[in-house]
Amino acid sequence: MGWGIGSVRLDFTGFSGHTAIATSVWPVALWLVVSRWGHRARVAAAIAGWVLAAGIGLSRLVIDAHSVSEVLAGYVLGLAVSGGFLALQHSRPHPRLRATLVAASLALPTAFLSPGTPAPTHDALQVISMRLADIERPFTREDLHRGVRPARRNT
Repeated sequence: MGWGIGSVRLDFTGFSGHTAIATSVWPVALWLVVSRWGHRARVAAAIAGWVLAAGIGLSRLVIDAHSVSEVLAGYVLGLAVSGGFLALQHSRPHPRLRATLVAASLALPTAFLSPGTPAPTHDALQVISMRLADIERPFTREDLHRGVRPARRNT
């Protein structure tokens, strides 16, 4: 967003944050929901989380928010996080959490946001990148394909 780093050939300007977060969080969250159950249920829950995250990544493609390479990069990043966490849990005593408490903790943020409310994180990243790179506006995929870079700010 700030320095115009990307690949036209791969149509890549940065990893999909939605996909990375979904792939990091959902497998672990669903694993925790069934933490009182057996090993097969926990594995199935983690796989369901990765499938859900793939669906979220696919949604980013459908709305043309990201390219295939950006979604794949986000998925791989999230898979490393959730897979690493779950691999560490394999040899440890499993938590025995109540599914209702885990579900409530996942649902709690929705009590504070209306459906369709964008997260402020993307706007914050844009502002930070523009300030760090000293440019007028964020670098976009359109800029990448046109071969242009945002102008420097007049300071």
